[in-house]
Amino acid sequence: MKFIYAVVTTFFIWIASIITVIPYVLNLDYNYINNTCDKNWNSQSSRQGYTISLFLLDYLLPLIALLILYVMVWGRLQR
Repeated sequence: MKFIYAVVTTFFIWIASIITVIPYVLNLDYNYINNTCDKNWNSQSSRQGYTISLFLLDYLLPLIALLILYVMVWGRLQR
């Protein structure tokens, strides 16, 4: 892998990580009585949509990428 690909991939991972956290941060309310942050979603569907997208982006997509890369490495080692 060339150095530029590694830099671009790392940059993409950082940007994707920041983007996936933005909706969560925007839906936090500070509770001055307990000194805690409480989640305050506008609706049940927005909370479910965020949870599903988080699952897809932060778990399923990396899992599929790892599986593909492992198969590619395995294929190269078989040669």
